[in-house]
Amino acid sequence: MVIKTLKILIRIIIFILLTGITQIGGIVFILSQIVNLLWKQKFVFKPLVTFLGLYLFFTFIITPIIAPFFGRERVRHTEYIEPATFMTDFLNRNYVKPELNELLNETESNLKGTNIKLVYLDANFPFIDGFPLPPHLSHKDGKKIDF
Repeated sequence: MVIKTLKILIRIIIFILLTGITQIGGIVFILSQIVNLLWKQKFVFKPLVTFLGLYLFFTFIITPIIAPFFGRERVRHTEYIEPATFMTDFLNRNYVKPELNELLNETESNLKGTNIKLVYLDANFPFIDGFPLPPHLSHKDGKKIDF
């Protein structure tokens, strides 16, 4: 009884942490738990493989398709606009309102011919206004980006 309760508590904590860090990680974690129950083959890294596979699929394929319905799009990476690290993209912290993307593209046009690049740290999550982006609690409306 205690071990089962502890397992449930650990899963709730993982869900909260993944949601807070990536916005979609908690949902993907639940989906991976369901897939693990349905997938009868057993091997040591099955939970990790399942979660990472689903997370990558949702992060790089599904989320960019759904985000525009929430008024967000990925920051367009160009020769002059790029994230500081791959983790920004991996953690879904690279979404902005279309107006901000246009402003970034206009700024890029002004930078052509210079050695200046716009290297950003964090922008916003892909869904739901009001969902804070830790540690940037003001990044909850798709209108902010840190350089």
